[in-house]
Amino acid sequence: MGCDIHMVVEKKENSKWRCLLNPNESFRDRNYNLFAKLGNVRNYHEIIPLSDNRKAPSDSCKEWKKYAKSWGSDLHSTSHLYLSELELSLDIYENWDKFVKTLEEHSNSPNKDDIRIIFAFDN
Repeated sequence: MGCDIHMVVEKKENSKWRCLLNPNESFRDRNYNLFAKLGNVRNYHEIIPLSDNRKAPSDSCKEWKKYAKSWGSDLHSTSHLYLSELELSLDIYENWDKFVKTLEEHSNSPNKDDIRIIFAFDN
């Protein structure tokens, strides 16, 4: 049985986070080295993760809250990362690099902390 990532992309506008890409539109590839780098999940090669699992932010968009609730306890290792942190995860996997570059294009802001992903994993 494999592990998959579930993610939403959010953008901060007028001090509120709004959903930019919902879980069905976001990155869905299965790459365990990437999972290890993002959330210390399936970390078979002692990859240093970008951060400890931070959980979903309390101000996350309603789309993430509804999606996560629908999965119940089947989602684990929930966390979030900002674009400034995601740029540190490049060169792990080609499709991920393209995804992060797309987020950079969506940013339209000098503050790279105005774009974030919230993610979790299933088994």
